[in-house]
Amino acid sequence: MKSRIVYTLVFLFALSMANGQSLEYFVDLAKENHPQIKAEELRLEAIRKQESQMTTWQDPVLSGAYNVVPGSMEKYSVSLMQNFSWFGTGKQQRAAARMAAESATVGLMALEKQLELQVSLLYLQVKEIEEEIILQEEMKSLYERLENLATNRLSSAQGSMIDVIRAEMAKENSVLESKSLQQRKIIAVQSLNEFVGREREAEVKTEEVPSVVLKEETGLSLHPEVAVYDSRIEENRMRIEAIRKESFPQWGIGVDYMKMEPDRDEFMPMLSISLPIFRNKYKARIAEAELLSEAYEFEKKWSVQKLSTERIRLRNEILQLELEKEVFEAQIKKAERARELMLNYYSTSGQDFQELLRIQQEELGYKQQLIQTENRLLRLIKEWEYFTVLKN
Repeated sequence: MKSRIVYTLVFLFALSMANGQSLEYFVDLAKENHPQIKAEELRLEAIRKQESQMTTWQDPVLSGAYNVVPGSMEKYSVSLMQNFSWFGTGKQQRAAARMAAESATVGLMALEKQLELQVSLLYLQVKEIEEEIILQEEMKSLYERLENLATNRLSSAQGSMIDVIRAEMAKENSVLESKSLQQRKIIAVQSLNEFVGREREAEVKTEEVPSVVLKEETGLSLHPEVAVYDSRIEENRMRIEAIRKESFPQWGIGVDYMKMEPDRDEFMPMLSISLPIFRNKYKARIAEAELLSEAYEFEKKWSVQKLSTERIRLRNEILQLELEKEVFEAQIKKAERARELMLNYYSTSGQDFQELLRIQQEELGYKQQLIQTENRLLRLIKEWEYFTVLKN
């Protein structure tokens, strides 16, 4: 019974190791481990602490005095004063702090969206190299088949030694290209692992990335790169209201206790109000916030223009690549058919081996172009998803 459990666990472990790692797995790792995300999360947490700093109650003021003049009626006094901001000031300050936190949240969303795109591009680079390695292995097997065929023809005195050498050279070129791709994969894997916070030499085995159909786009106001400016503009509007409240008089209430001669106590209620006659500092703060809001408006406009231009460009490139993909798929089918015909012809006649290799090379070229086109298409779609807000 125990041995059966052990075998089951070993089988499940081997099965899990055989499976690839999805793109979403690496995106989640990057969001958990990337230093920029961690820094932005801490910044957001710090901004959220601002709201608790905005309170209606100010620290009370306790003061005292002692009369050093002999013979005076008042010996000493103690005062306790509680000051208050103008009505609604604290509420407005808290609202501005909440909007600052919301603005930082949208900024974090924009950063995560950028991070997802960067991880996708690195992941697809690894995936493309893996597919090219598999293709080279397939080509190597085909060249070995041709080499054996040429060798058999030579042994029966119906072939040529030059055909065998040509097949060997084509096979060796395929092996060399496969080794070169393996080196490129090592570098690409290390780049991906470092970016998402994994061990640099950790194994990466990609999975198929589905090619989505382009959906209808909504307006760009919901895109985090645009929405962050809306949040900042609203934050500034609330700050302006809070500054206006701060510029109003502050008032306070308190009590004054006095020790009098002869042995008499007196209590006096107190009321205070500030006189905000130096208003230039408030006007300057309001002007600063208004200028920042105007700057955010221009930055928002530029962000919308940039996103709109990018998604138009990407849509056109995606449509073009989809057409190229169809062409390459058709050419591959024709090349495969021509190869089989030439293979049958060479098997029976022993002639045109060089033409057979040429067709084989042509097929390889089309398949390489198809792999590159498909992965380029996936990269463009990931970029298009970044620059576009989709309707559900």
